Amino acid sequence: MSSRVIETMMQMRPRDLWRRGWVSAICRLTIAALFAFAAVGKVLDPEGFAETIEAFQLVPGWAVNPTAILLPWIEIVAAFTLVLPTQMRAASAIILGILLSCFTLAMLWVIAKDIDTQCGCFGTTWTSGAIGWWSVSRNLLMLGILIAALIPPRPEPERQLAKVTL
Repeated sequence: MSSRVIETMMQMRPRDLWRRGWVSAICRLTIAALFAFAAVGKVLDPEGFAETIEAFQLVPGWAVNPTAILLPWIEIVAAFTLVLPTQMRAASAIILGILLSCFTLAMLWVIAKDIDTQCGCFGTTWTSGAIGWWSVSRNLLMLGILIAALIPPRPEPERQLAKVTL
């Protein structure tokens, strides 16, 4: 962003930022960057990601490798379409929301079954630590940011001039 845009944003009141769509745009960029970054780690090491998927004990053995290959590309496409000014934005937000919800439920499964495994959120290239309540909280925060990204800008209220009669 240029310094002029940032300066303009700093002068606005919070409700103006919402009204003009800045908060939504920043949320979309944040989620898109996180998902794209996470997907790159999985694409760079599909074997390691497949091992992580297998450790979750949720996917049947025959589906582990196809999931490890396909899932990061779904994340990349959805992340990039989330920032494009198209009608695909809502669809990609829904896809990312479903993915985040599924990832969160998988984490809860791992916690409930007391499975000791790494998160795998960013692949094995960049470790994000063992699964725990912090991982679940992080995903719920990301889900909240994704919901905020979907809030459309509100139109400016029209100001009406008072009619003066003489």
